[in-house]
Amino acid sequence: MKYANGVFLIILLCTFALSASPYKVVSETVDVNTILKLGKYETVIQVGHNPADRFTMHRVVKLDNKSHPLAPCKLKGAFILLPGGGSNFETYLVGPDGESVATFLALNGIDVYGYSPRARGLVTGDCDTKDCSAMKNWGIETYVNDIEYIRKTATQLHHKLPVVGGLSLGAILSVAAINEKPNAYAGAVLWEGALYYDSPVKELFTDTCAYYKELWNSGQYYDNQAYPFLKAAVSLYMAVPEEPSPFAEGLTNREFFLYFITSPHNPPEGEAPGYTYAAGDMINGLYYTDETLLLQFAMQMNDYEPIAIFRDYMCGLAGERTFTNRLQKYKGPIFSMQAGMGFGSYAEFNLALFGSMDITRYIQPGFGHADFGTPKNYTEIIDEPILQWLEAKIFPLWKK
Repeated sequence: MKYANGVFLIILLCTFALSASPYKVVSETVDVNTILKLGKYETVIQVGHNPADRFTMHRVVKLDNKSHPLAPCKLKGAFILLPGGGSNFETYLVGPDGESVATFLALNGIDVYGYSPRARGLVTGDCDTKDCSAMKNWGIETYVNDIEYIRKTATQLHHKLPVVGGLSLGAILSVAAINEKPNAYAGAVLWEGALYYDSPVKELFTDTCAYYKELWNSGQYYDNQAYPFLKAAVSLYMAVPEEPSPFAEGLTNREFFLYFITSPHNPPEGEAPGYTYAAGDMINGLYYTDETLLLQFAMQMNDYEPIAIFRDYMCGLAGERTFTNRLQKYKGPIFSMQAGMGFGSYAEFNLALFGSMDITRYIQPGFGHADFGTPKNYTEIIDEPILQWLEAKIFPLWKK
């Protein structure tokens, strides 16, 4: 009888814990590609009671003949893709189905999960009429908590550790997620990003770190200029290249955009010394970027970005270890994708913090940061190298 009562108490406590969970599914939608037999799922998750505190969990997966996701035993494992700055999971859906990294990996038997942050869906002007004070808390810690929900979901389904990775801020968030749970991931794809620099680079970000801290302390919790500017600049370049630029008197939209995107932006404007968005020149244009993909990439960007996220990663680049202080406990394989004119070799400061002895470097020396996001020959440059690394380093772990 005592044993039965004890079991009942455990069940009661577990039931209470589940009911007290701050995470609640608000909506679920699915888009089915019947030709490729792929399903794209979106689940909106409410955290707590403030309706602003919602993020989206994504899943792209192969389907069976009844348009249901394949059983976990028929899939290799899970890969969680995290978005770049001001971006959403749509980052990994640019291009035709089967060629975007999310759909390519899914067609190769990987259960692809993704994350879109809480700013998704906010449009310019929303915070003039809505209460956006919730953004105060949308720093790396909040993002990592959201990612942890997705990790648990994937792990419970597959009973094996997922891979985590992403481009730019997605790499930064991957570092922070691994730092939070060093033993919870089978591998990491750090795609043009870093969350820590040492001397002599970290000193270049000291003032920027202090600036964002002061901005946040003063009650300014969001930026609504940076990503709308990028969207506008790309749109004007693509749609009306020879019209006068609204951003620079005397230059056309084409001239301004090429000047901006191909010029080095040293710290604090750029995330590394010599940081360049794309390789190119005013005569020949962009060397490596696929402009059609670039436009798709730009149009999925959010209009608002939390100041807290700028603060946290800029202070990491300034040498703070808040989100990198446990990386030595991570021993798994890493795939480091580095653009020579982006984060490039400066990512080595961050790689040195890991306890892993298995780091594969994939370097494109002539690329700028954005070149590694939307390159020409996308399948050859992005999809196939990631899959080859997974086949060599992760699939054997998933089979154990």
